[in-house]
Amino acid sequence: MFSDTNKGHVIEGEAVRLVCAGIGYPTPSVSFYRAPQSLTDYEDFVEQLAPFNREVLRKEFELIQKNATEGVIPVGDNFRQMRRLLKIRVDGQQQRLVTVGQLFASKIEVQSSGLYTCRSKNKAGSASKSMHLYVHPKQERRFGGVWVALNYGECKGPCARANYATQGRNVYCMSPGGHVISNIKCNPEKKPPLTKECSSKECITEWAIEPWSECSRTCGRNGKQYRSPRCIYSKTGKTVSSQNCPHETKPESRRECNNFPCNEIQCVDKYQYCKLVSGMGFCEVEMYKSHCCQSCVRDRGRWGKH
Repeated sequence: MFSDTNKGHVIEGEAVRLVCAGIGYPTPSVSFYRAPQSLTDYEDFVEQLAPFNREVLRKEFELIQKNATEGVIPVGDNFRQMRRLLKIRVDGQQQRLVTVGQLFASKIEVQSSGLYTCRSKNKAGSASKSMHLYVHPKQERRFGGVWVALNYGECKGPCARANYATQGRNVYCMSPGGHVISNIKCNPEKKPPLTKECSSKECITEWAIEPWSECSRTCGRNGKQYRSPRCIYSKTGKTVSSQNCPHETKPESRRECNNFPCNEIQCVDKYQYCKLVSGMGFCEVEMYKSHCCQSCVRDRGRWGKH
């Protein structure tokens, strides 16, 4: 027998199983072919031998007899003949006379359509049966409704990125008679967008300047201070990706500090204007602290605090 459990006609993407049983003595082999090439050239099907089981074979045969169509080719007059064959004994011992083979495809493709042949062979000879398998393209689902989109509302939605907020609108699935119906009645691939970006001053961004960390050294060289500039929305202070702030205006994140001699004798002013620096509050600037060590550090009693 040779049958297709989908009766010869299937839709692409469906599961397909071709079953073939060879009956004879000695026990025959079963193999499948597809004209004009061998099945090894196609990846859709997996060929395998099904384990012999009388009950399974009986059910297969009854299924085929019940669903016989142009795409189903039964071999043998009826199950009574097959049952008699199964009981044949050789030299006093019962012999297995049936080999059941099958081809299985979990998701069939259109190019797998064609003429499939099952060949059963043993020392006494061979026999073959063929059937056509027709794989039909999947039809596009037809939808009874159409999408209707209203105008976008005001630009008051959440910020999408620097200088841009979002504005939304309602989209409905409408019947030909103008009634709102379920969204499943409209093609989801053609649904209009619900939101879009819009220019907004509410979403202006800027760099937030964080305080410097404590200097890694109190004097000498290679002292370092660090901070982590953050890109924020100016209106809300919410932190956003640094890509939303201009890179060229990003504050520095590392600087040298306390770059003056650790030897108090060497802590001197290098310029005449250093006497004015302390009174003007410039000593907090690292450059002046280095150039005006005496005025900014030693005379102010801040030695060892930086």
